[in-house]
Amino acid sequence: METIKFGLMLTVIPFIVIFMFITIWWALVDISVKKIRGPKRALWTLLVILLPPVGTLLYSSLGKEREATPAA
Repeated sequence: METIKFGLMLTVIPFIVIFMFITIWWALVDISVKKIRGPKRALWTLLVILLPPVGTLLYSSLGKEREATPAA
C-alpha cells in the first residue's frame, strides 16, 4: 500500500511543479506587458518571485487592472 501512495506522489508532483512554473511565468509576462509602472511593478515582480504560490494568486485576483469594456 505504501508503494502505491509513493508512486502516486511521484506522478502528481511533476504536474504540480510544471503548473507552478507556468503560473509564475504567466504572472511575470503579464506584469511586464501591462501598463504597471514604477514601484508597483517592482513590488508585484518581487512578490511573484519570492512567494510564488501566494504572489501569483494575489496578482491574478488583485493586481490585474480591469480593462473597462464599453457599454452596448
